[in-house]
Amino acid sequence: MNSKIKLIQKYLKKNNFKFYLFTNSDMHLNESPNLNQKDIFILTGFDCSHGYLLIMTDKIVFFTDSRYSLAANKFFSKQTLVYDINKLRISEYLKSIGSNYKGLIDPNLFSLKDFKLLSKDISTNNIKIIPFYKKIIAKNYYPKFDKSYPFSLPLKYIPRPFTKNIEWIKKKLTSQGFIIWNNAHIAYLLNIRSFELHNSTKPFAGLFISNQTKKPVLISNNKNLKNLKKIQNSFYLFSKNKFINFIKRKKINLIELDFKYSNVDIYLSLLKISKIRNSSINIDKFISKKTKTEFQNISFCHEEDGLALTRFIIKI
Repeated sequence: MNSKIKLIQKYLKKNNFKFYLFTNSDMHLNESPNLNQKDIFILTGFDCSHGYLLIMTDKIVFFTDSRYSLAANKFFSKQTLVYDINKLRISEYLKSIGSNYKGLIDPNLFSLKDFKLLSKDISTNNIKIIPFYKKIIAKNYYPKFDKSYPFSLPLKYIPRPFTKNIEWIKKKLTSQGFIIWNNAHIAYLLNIRSFELHNSTKPFAGLFISNQTKKPVLISNNKNLKNLKKIQNSFYLFSKNKFINFIKRKKINLIELDFKYSNVDIYLSLLKISKIRNSSINIDKFISKKTKTEFQNISFCHEEDGLALTRFIIKI
């Protein structure tokens, strides 16, 4: 057992907590962030896109799906219990070991939906999960933005102009504003890409769209996004703290967000100043309706893929 895990267990014992539940997600809930943002990898050296590490005062339990369970059983020592999360839920395990105890999660790295479901499920045994902001070990929440090169997609590749996407959302609003925390949604809606994440080209940012303000707000620490003319001209670019102050100044009292794609922290930060509602705006469904441009580009990709495969077979 390494020193980082021992330090966490020491803190749990000293402060009367039973467990700390870790994920490999980043603050925008990406499953595959950079390695230096993955808590489970930092703590154990094991890398996966979907997993939970339950560090308890007296044991360590790892939950993952069937893609990684074989590798996890080979990687971890016998002292670490490994379970397939589809066969044994975390809530079931926590309830099986007792009742009337408390545990911790990092609110930046858990989806609000998962947090609410887990909290409700284990409340029958009077088990409580507390959003915990103190850093027991060093933690890096952001990728390196000096390696970020944001760009707008060429016109021939965009499904719809970003202005039309924003107008579509404004028409769907049932509140004073909608926060989009999913990077993939933002990349699609604004037709932009970036390179701060090693495994994707999604911009590391949130987005706030409101009828109460002239411009939408990009919520990000990535100042390179200002290099894009449409961001300069048509958006505010604020850090999270500046965004919260912006909401206060504008007196925006009712906000909606998608609980599935938003982390606990952004919810708790806004809950102090506004009412929060789970949004019915279905961006996934909106994206799934492909435009003529997308059909043409998909066909082109198939042609290129077929050519590449044919050339490879001939060479072999």
